[in-house]
Amino acid sequence: MQQTYHEQFISQNQAEWSIYINLVKLLKPNHINQLYIVLGLGRSGISAARLLKSEGKKVLILENNSNDKLINTSNKLKAEGINNILIGEPLHI
Repeated sequence: MQQTYHEQFISQNQAEWSIYINLVKLLKPNHINQLYIVLGLGRSGISAARLLKSEGKKVLILENNSNDKLINTSNKLKAEGINNILIGEPLHI
């Protein structure tokens, strides 16, 4: 049986989908619309996350790289209550 377009997309992007599914599982269904995902731990991403956090929003930063500087930045943000994930490989979204 031939796969639908969506099934093909999901099978080709399994790693990204598994990350997304795990994130959704961590959240209660009534809070999904209140999560703001910021892409990148650059200056603008950090500023956006801090602004959202200051407004009481639930924030998650996704960064596709991982090095000592980003790990240090990640730890500082976690201490501020801003969740983030260093994936260490490109996201194809």
